[in-house]
Amino acid sequence: MSSWTHVVGWTLIHFVWQGLVLAVAAAAALRLYSHRAANSRYAIACVVLAAMLASAAVTAFVLATRDVTVAPVVHFSQAPAAPVIASTGSRSWTDNDIFSIRSVSSAHIDALLPVIVFVWLAGVTMLLVRMAGGLWHVRRLQVLSLAASPSRWQAAAERIASGLGVRTAVHVVESVLVETPATVGWLRPVILLPIAALANLSPSQVEAILAHELIHIRRHDYLVNVAQTVAETLLFFHPGVWWVSGQIRVEREHCCDDVAVQVCGDPVDYATALAELEAWRSRGTALALAASDGSLAGRVRRVLKVPMGHEARSLSWIVTLGLTFVSAVVMGGVYVSSFGPSSAVTSTNSAQVEPIASPGPFDWQVHGTNHFDIYYYPALTPNLAQVAESAERAYQRISSELQHNVPFKVPLILFKTRNDFAQQTIIPEVGGAGAIARGEVKSFSEHRRNRVVILVEEEPDRLYRLITHELTHIFAFDIIPRSTTNVRRVPSWIDEGFAEYMPGVWDPDSLQQMRDLVLMDRVPKISALAGTVDGQSHVVGHAVFEFIEAEYGKPAIWQFLLEVRRSVVDGAADPFQAAFNRTPEELDSAFANYLRRRFSP
Repeated sequence: MSSWTHVVGWTLIHFVWQGLVLAVAAAAALRLYSHRAANSRYAIACVVLAAMLASAAVTAFVLATRDVTVAPVVHFSQAPAAPVIASTGSRSWTDNDIFSIRSVSSAHIDALLPVIVFVWLAGVTMLLVRMAGGLWHVRRLQVLSLAASPSRWQAAAERIASGLGVRTAVHVVESVLVETPATVGWLRPVILLPIAALANLSPSQVEAILAHELIHIRRHDYLVNVAQTVAETLLFFHPGVWWVSGQIRVEREHCCDDVAVQVCGDPVDYATALAELEAWRSRGTALALAASDGSLAGRVRRVLKVPMGHEARSLSWIVTLGLTFVSAVVMGGVYVSSFGPSSAVTSTNSAQVEPIASPGPFDWQVHGTNHFDIYYYPALTPNLAQVAESAERAYQRISSELQHNVPFKVPLILFKTRNDFAQQTIIPEVGGAGAIARGEVKSFSEHRRNRVVILVEEEPDRLYRLITHELTHIFAFDIIPRSTTNVRRVPSWIDEGFAEYMPGVWDPDSLQQMRDLVLMDRVPKISALAGTVDGQSHVVGHAVFEFIEAEYGKPAIWQFLLEVRRSVVDGAADPFQAAFNRTPEELDSAFANYLRRRFSP
């Protein structure tokens, strides 16, 4: 998962509860101001919608600019030696158990982020296409209208505009392209009057409709309407956004209706005009401002000052807030299950949960980055920044090379000394004081839990190579799934050779071994590779992956890994034959020629 996906995904998740809070605040404020002027309620709704956009932007900014630490430090040793968190059947949960569950849950959430972002991008794309179509239609109406002759109502419009303080020159035309009066454009606004509907309106009613449209122009409502469309596009998934934006449109029409009634002088006459316009309306232009926008029944009742009966009240705001609340509860539960307090964890599974690392003298803490949960103890604090930087750099390199991301945060467990490393109990057979003392083991990765263990005693370059090597295994485990039945079916030369190849440089000892093998003509043919190669699988495997890159290019490595996956999971044919479509003899000959060119003295 790339960092931008992490930022966007968690921004969308956080906005579920942020949007709910702001929508509830808007509902409360609008109800409190229900008997105030429409301008006050309009301002409240606009401020809330702007706050929704700002909250998403600030959240994204914080997630994108924070340092590599994105998770709090957890001190495992602060609890008693064997604390009881929750009793479930025949066993009790300890701090390490709880954090292990949290890590798995966090990995599941992170795995969903690419899907969430993809769905969001798809929705935004469709709405942007719709918005672009609306803008094009409005622009076409404006251009055609500016070229048309002025309406016979042009003089009346100029007189009303002067009285309303509208300083912008307004062009009024009668058109068959619209079915209700509408205003388009900002710098050069045009009022479109439908020819058919005007025939049934009195002069005073037409002047009231003109006043309605002119007040839209004076208030710059066209720009606000475009801003609303942008907000609805970016935050389309949140019902609260649509509800607040709908309230803006309702209150905007109320503001303009108040002015129109003053011009008309007769509320009943204006209400009749609204009803007549509604009879002609069958479709509208989303980015145009029309006198018949909004709830007609509600506007007519308001103009006539008729109380809204209980049966006529809209329950849409209750449904909207209800849906938003349910969404927020669901997403909040997801968030708490991943990062929330340990008291939220309950389970009926009595299976033993492995600790992250061995207990005893280690005061385990965790440091989160974009792609890792780094476990360390106080003695490693001075090394933490270097390890975090090396780990993220290794992740970016591997992810970029493979165009692939692992859908979880990788647990990276650090040890400072060989004695500490020898005490690890993650994979007991990997430890052992003898092997550690001889320097045979400095790092390893474990496919069952996708964890990496590193002995931090190396120079920076060597540390980066160790992390890259082990992290490559994690990527390989994700690309080629392992199980108790197929783990042995992946040849070690593929696993170890790929991990040696990814750092991009040869280990000096491995390079010398490869040269000796070529000099003694002991390198096996590709068609004969299987399992280990005289204990030098990592050396020969490194050479094979270099050969693939030199012969076919880097994309061929990804294709080869996919074919290995098919051969392991589905029992498909030889991955070399499937990936490169060459006979074994042709591959053997090309490989031998490459080795002689590359490694001969």
